[in-house]
Amino acid sequence: MNIPGTRAGFWFALALGVVIGVALAMLFMPRPGGASAGDQRDIADATLRRRSQERIGPWIERMRERYSEAFAVGRDYYERTKEEAKRGLASAKSGEFHS
Repeated sequence: MNIPGTRAGFWFALALGVVIGVALAMLFMPRPGGASAGDQRDIADATLRRRSQERIGPWIERMRERYSEAFAVGRDYYERTKEEAKRGLASAKSGEFHS
């Protein structure tokens, strides 16, 4: 039984497999100077991480300060509101209504 188009599909898949294999081989082949591709990638990752921390670090600190200030304001507001609610409840229980 001969299915049309199977030869073309086979050759395409074979060529795709070869291209992927070559790309992976190039990725993992040793580099000149004795450093493997993974070592260079680790060095590049560390450099990128350090540079991003230098650039983003001050911004993160400012955001932490702002959030801690906002949290403190929210906590103060909560405490005031809680005390007002307690006073309102106490006055409602005693029958004295104040606005």
